[in-house]
Amino acid sequence: LAESAQEYLVLVKDEPVTFRVFLQDSSPRTIAVGLPGSQNFCFDAELCRLNYAWAGDFLDVKPVWANRGGQQARILGTKYYTAPDICPIRVGDPDRKPSVKFRGYKLANKLPDFMYEVDGVPVRERITKAASGNGLTRSFQVGPAKQDVWFIAGPAEGVTISSPAGPLTNGRLRLPPAKSVAFDITILVGTR
Repeated sequence: LAESAQEYLVLVKDEPVTFRVFLQDSSPRTIAVGLPGSQNFCFDAELCRLNYAWAGDFLDVKPVWANRGGQQARILGTKYYTAPDICPIRVGDPDRKPSVKFRGYKLANKLPDFMYEVDGVPVRERITKAASGNGLTRSFQVGPAKQDVWFIAGPAEGVTISSPAGPLTNGRLRLPPAKSVAFDITILVGTR
């Protein structure tokens, strides 16, 4: 917390901060993560997806803790990415809305690995600061998968979404079935 108890600011310094909190434009099952380097995001555990990302300071939790509390915390930076209102991982048919189930998260080096199922197939996702530029890298491990695995990016303004696993065609990345399908997706601010 910030040095002044009256400010109620949660700031990120040298280590990631994982914080379960109510945030605007996210479900009540939100997990906010602040990363060193002023990159932050919220993960929606109800829908099993990255919800949005922002650059700058992390959170003002005064609405949550002060007075009667119970309100939504405020992000302190500038939102630069809002994900489409879908789970981006698909197994088999990329056009069918998947059934998702959140299985929790584990901290490794103070960074959460989100675990969930998409149509019964296990998924592990880790989100880190992008190695170059402002943005995030989403690392997925899916499987075992007996059908193609798809990542559906959806529309994104002001960011570039790419993967070393191959080009996104019409905002989609297709990966063949395997015992373990591992790939990264990078979201960079303002590059084309």
